[in-house]
Amino acid sequence: MENNYQLALVAYTEEYFNESTRWLNDPELKRLTNTPEEPVADRRRWFEQLGTMADYKIWGGSCNGIPIAACGIKNIRADEGELWGYIGEKKYWSSGFGTWGLMALEQEAMKLGLKRLYLKVLCENYKAINLYFKLGYRIERIADQHGYLMTKAITPTAQ
Repeated sequence: MENNYQLALVAYTEEYFNESTRWLNDPELKRLTNTPEEPVADRRRWFEQLGTMADYKIWGGSCNGIPIAACGIKNIRADEGELWGYIGEKKYWSSGFGTWGLMALEQEAMKLGLKRLYLKVLCENYKAINLYFKLGYRIERIADQHGYLMTKAITPTAQ
């Protein structure tokens, strides 16, 4: 990844919602993220409820101010949460942005006091699995007929 990129986790705004809707209509991304078909009205209701969901944190990912990704921590319970994310703009795939994004999410998880993170990944998503291994995640078990449950212990930062 080039050093002149300015990467940031930002508020998941209407702009990110619209971009995510477009990104998740891409057949390849839809397959890799195991995203089901969902009516736009249902997605809109979900977006409008985000501020009320205590167990769900979401961010947009930007590169030089341009929306390129969406990510978050869901199912937050006690000291653990489930990571999820995707880079929607394919030109940024395999450029180091996934590593940066996952590390940024881990920092956010530590701020929340989480001690364990988990994620689900399709068995065929080799690039993602390799990234997760590189950053210390381990396969805990097969999550379902299509994927793995991977976990990592983290140490929360002092507040």
